[in-house]
Formats: sequence, C-alpha cells, structure tokens
Amino acid sequence: MFERSWRLFKTTWSILRSDKDLTTFPAIAGVVVLAISLLYFGVLFVIALANPTLGRQIQTGDQGVWSIGGIAIMFVYYLITSMVTNYLTGALTGAVLIRLRGGDPTLQDGFKAANARLSKLFQWSIITATVGMVINMIRNSARNNRGGNIVGSILASILAGMAEFAWNVASFLVVPIIIDEGEAPIPALKKSVASLKRTFGEQLIGGAGMSLITFLMGVGITIIFGALTALFGGIGFAFGAIASIILWVIAIAILVVIASALGGIFRTAVYEYAKTGQVPQSMAPASEMIVGAFKVKNA
Repeated sequence: MFERSWRLFKTTWSILRSDKDLTTFPAIAGVVVLAISLLYFGVLFVIALANPTLGRQIQTGDQGVWSIGGIAIMFVYYLITSMVTNYLTGALTGAVLIRLRGGDPTLQDGFKAANARLSKLFQWSIITATVGMVINMIRNSARNNRGGNIVGSILASILAGMAEFAWNVASFLVVPIIIDEGEAPIPALKKSVASLKRTFGEQLIGGAGMSLITFLMGVGITIIFGALTALFGGIGFAFGAIASIILWVIAIAILVVIASALGGIFRTAVYEYAKTGQVPQSMAPASEMIVGAFKVKNA
C-alpha cells in the first residue's frame, strides 16, 4: 500500500511542479477561511462578554441547549466557509481537468470554470454547511454533556465521527461532477455515491496513503523546528526560538496548501477515469491506484 501511495504522491507532485499555479487556489481558500474564522470567533468573544450564557450556547451548545440566534450565526459561518472552500475547490478542479486533458490552464481558466457553476456550488455549499453544522452540534453536545450519560456521550461522539467519514466518502466526487457536467448537487451526490457502490473502495487507500505521507512530513517538520526551538531556548537565544516557531508555522501552512492541491489533483484524476475509463497520460505512473479505485465488483 505504502509503495503505491508513494508512487501516487510522486505522480501528483510532478503535475503540481509543472503547474505551480494550482497551489494558488487552496492558498487563497486557506487565507480567506482563516480571516472569516478570526472574524467569527471575534464576534463570539464580544457576544460572550455581553452575554456569557448566550456565548456558551453559540460556541458549544451548553448543556445541549442551542439558541435560535446561536444556530443562525453558526450556520452563516458554515455557509460562508463552505462556499469559499467549494468555490476554490471547483476552480482547482477546473484547472486540473484542463491539465489532465492535455491543456495548459491558467488561473483565469480555473476561476472561469467555478464561475460557470457558481449557483450550483452555492446550492452544494448550503448542503455541506448544514451537514457539517449538524455533525459539529452532535459532537459538541456530547463533549459538553457534563454530569450526563457518559456512555451516551461516547456513542454520540462515535456517531458524529462515523457520519462525518461517511459523508466525506459519499461526496468525494461531487465537486468534479458539478464543475465538469453541470449537475445539480443532489444528482451529483447520487452519481458520486453510485461510483462508490461500483468499487471495493480502493480510492480510499489513495487518499489515506497521501494523508499518511503528508502527516509524516508534518511530524518531521515539527521535530526539526521543535528541536531548534528547544536548542535556542536552552542557550537563552530568545530571537532564535521565536524565529523557529514562526518558521514552523509557515512550513506547516505551506505543507497544508501543497497537500490540498495534491488531493485535488488525485480526486480529479479519479473522476476523469470514472467518466472516460482512461487514465490521464500524466497520471500513468499511478495508473494502478487510479484503476484500482474503480474496479468493478464481481457479481
């Protein structure tokens, strides 16, 4: 598994190296979502100062109670961040499709593809925001069930995790389907689920393998900069310690952006094979992983 995942990683990396602009889309998404999150939590902080009870309900569903205002504020946050993420994922997908089909995409091509499906991406964002918010409410309610049924809290947390995993798997190909075929969200979700039912689920191996590689790289980066921070701190060189922490944050941010771009390339390549039955030439070294992702079940 690891060997195939590493080959897939190298193949998607080679595509990214040939078109570094592809990292622009996840980078923009990360910056915008971070800015929105800072604004959101800033608003929560102000509300908590003015009304501590309402503040707790908005943030965590204190004792399982959620105010209408809290749900409304939370939904707006989820909707905006979902729209930003889906729009820029769509732009990345559009650019990658052009690249996989032998073209030479520009940033404008990616944004053009996303703009052409803007209304459908917004509709999909409403769905993803709703699902994400409900899962988060279940998880937070279980986590903050003080003095309640511990077993029930654990089961609720497990249920939330399983629901999140199932949703991510079922919706794996929705954005590529919307961008390339112009399907509405529900038909696109049905197509994505249908493609999953036709397989043994090997596409999960590719995603999990690449996530593992990224995680190991993140661990390596953390160890290196952690050691530098400890070293500088031990000799009393405060500037060096602070610089190491800042560089660690930058390195992790870059890794996350690259991993997001690589994941988008893999997802789009899987979609392209599912649609055409042909592995894109640029993905040929990882053809075993792509073909395996849509290996038809035996009767």
